Amino acid sequence: MAIENPCQFRIAEIEVNKSTLDEKIIGVFRYDADLRSRAPSTLLILAEITSTLYCYEQLLDAINEAAEQVRPLVSGADLTPIARFEKVTQRINDAIAAFVAHEPTPISWNRVNIFLLQLSDGHLCFSGIGRLSNLFLQKQKDGSYRTFDLFGSLDPVTEINPEKPFSSLICGDMHVGDVLFAGSLNIQRHFQTIDLQERLKSLPPVTAALELRQALEQTETPDDFAGVVIASVQLTPQPITPPKAEPANTKPKSTESVEKLLETEERAEHILSPIITPLSSADGVDIPEFSTPLPPPTPRMAILLSAARSVAVNSIQTIRERLTRTQEDDDPLAAAQLRSMHAGHGLFFTRERKIQLIVGVVILLVMASGGFWYKQHRAFLAAQQLWNTVYDQAVDRKTTAEADQVMGNEDRARQLVIEAKALVSGLDEKTPDRQKARTELLQGLEDIQAKLRHAIVVEHPEALYTLPADAGDVEFSVLALQKNRLLAVHPQNNSLIRIDPATKDVRVIATPQSLARITQAAGTADGIVFATEQKQLATLNSADEVIKLTFSTVKASSTQAIALYGKRLYALDPLHGMVWRYTKNAEGYGQESAYLKQNSRDLTQATGIAIDSNVYLAFRNGTTGRYLSGAEEAFDLRAIDPPLQNAAGIWTGLATDRLVIADAVGKRVLVYRKDGLLITQYTSPDFVKPLAVTADEAAKKIYIADGKHIFALDLP
Repeated sequence: MAIENPCQFRIAEIEVNKSTLDEKIIGVFRYDADLRSRAPSTLLILAEITSTLYCYEQLLDAINEAAEQVRPLVSGADLTPIARFEKVTQRINDAIAAFVAHEPTPISWNRVNIFLLQLSDGHLCFSGIGRLSNLFLQKQKDGSYRTFDLFGSLDPVTEINPEKPFSSLICGDMHVGDVLFAGSLNIQRHFQTIDLQERLKSLPPVTAALELRQALEQTETPDDFAGVVIASVQLTPQPITPPKAEPANTKPKSTESVEKLLETEERAEHILSPIITPLSSADGVDIPEFSTPLPPPTPRMAILLSAARSVAVNSIQTIRERLTRTQEDDDPLAAAQLRSMHAGHGLFFTRERKIQLIVGVVILLVMASGGFWYKQHRAFLAAQQLWNTVYDQAVDRKTTAEADQVMGNEDRARQLVIEAKALVSGLDEKTPDRQKARTELLQGLEDIQAKLRHAIVVEHPEALYTLPADAGDVEFSVLALQKNRLLAVHPQNNSLIRIDPATKDVRVIATPQSLARITQAAGTADGIVFATEQKQLATLNSADEVIKLTFSTVKASSTQAIALYGKRLYALDPLHGMVWRYTKNAEGYGQESAYLKQNSRDLTQATGIAIDSNVYLAFRNGTTGRYLSGAEEAFDLRAIDPPLQNAAGIWTGLATDRLVIADAVGKRVLVYRKDGLLITQYTSPDFVKPLAVTADEAAKKIYIADGKHIFALDLP
């Protein structure tokens, strides 16, 4: 069967020695398997150790020795690439554990950066300790490339376990055109200088490695560099040469030896037949003739013929004596004499026959039991084979989902996990082995789903402010940021609460009695604006006094949310199905104009608005919309687990690639990229009902109005 899109790996190493001091141990170690093995593969070890102590050299020697020992063993085994790599990492982990147990010098693991890479059958498997520079270019169908920090997809480890330092591994496909660069950490700061990405895209791996080495040599940094370029290229099939026709009659016929044996047997029978029973044509028997005349007997043959004659005569005489004896035994008189000499001799159920009968019954029972056991065993084997087939299908989907998750194809990975779980649900747990295998597989699928959820559980989020216990059944719903000051509206007395997030200092600012209840707020570096339920506007001056602003609301019938962008104010009007835009003037905001020019969404369900030059709207059903110059764009958030059912508040900024949403129903805060891909979803036992959200791009903080609390989280 032909292999679709066959590919092979091209590997080129880079080594630059410019350091005048031996401060690091840097190297690339390569182990190629025998091409005659079942699964030819290449094992690469990339190392950068920021120490030159002898114990680290011995550690590296132990790793290389283990790799050298296990490589031929796994190459000869019929295993999948990921199973083969698991065997390699297990052997290297055991070698490291044995080395650490007997090494008197303690190993400082924060100095150790080592990665293992296995290239086999179009698969790339890797595991690592620490960090190394890397850049993975995945070729798309249109010829473009997507870039990934491949090593960064490994599960982060805060503390190395010496018993199992290579604790997590990843295995995925490398298709034709994909390129991976990996090297010492000091190369990363020169990515732009050496034009790494462009060279990997446009040059073959060997040429790219040569030019990268020359570029690194031209830098003024007195460092040692080491790296490797791995590219998956098209495998050109070799033409099949038909075998040369062999000349006729060069080999003897396959039946020649049998024919000779039959001819020899026929001759021997012809020689011995006259000795045992002489025949003649007069007896009515045709004497066979041979095409080849028989040679005269030799003296040795004559002796053999005489011996054969004697044996034949003796055999015939013995047969005649036995026939005569049988006839005598059948004589009735002789039988009567025997019966008179031994009473009961003629009974059918003699002792011997009873024993024979019992033995026969036992044999029948054993045969019946054996047949029943054999039938049950065959049924068990058939059920086990079916169980193994379904299990293997689920494992294949799990492995593919892991690779898709690493490559960023999360939608497909999520679907594969669902399919794998459906297969596993049909597997029974009748034996301990089945129960263990099923449990481990389900746990692995749960781990993948957890990664796809990007969920972070914050047990105790930082609380910047909490309403007193006697505040009653009220909750924060208005929150805004002006420079580095966080402003919330007290839900009980309509006053402003100004919070310094750095020091947690709190100041309460009274509002005028004539100002209606504040329902929305929007802030920028230039100022802050509050909107009331009676469509009033107010701001906070430099003396921390709340003053009213003029607000042109001729056409707007409601104000659900507001946002500031430059010198313009945008107001969301769900009842009128419009976003209105106002221009700042000396006394407030006027010149009301309709912003939306083309829209297909029902704005009566809109809950929030955010602006970064595009206008983003959030809806109660968990969807979002994006508009540019008043026209609706094709945009929505990626599906997540669990689904987003309500977007109560939304935030973004001009200089950030993040979109933050408060999910009041799901009791979580979601952080997306602006292309709709989920980055993180924060959950906490302390979350009650997140209603409003804002963020500080400079401080990398998210602020949430949730119930009686104002919380702070990190902005990823």
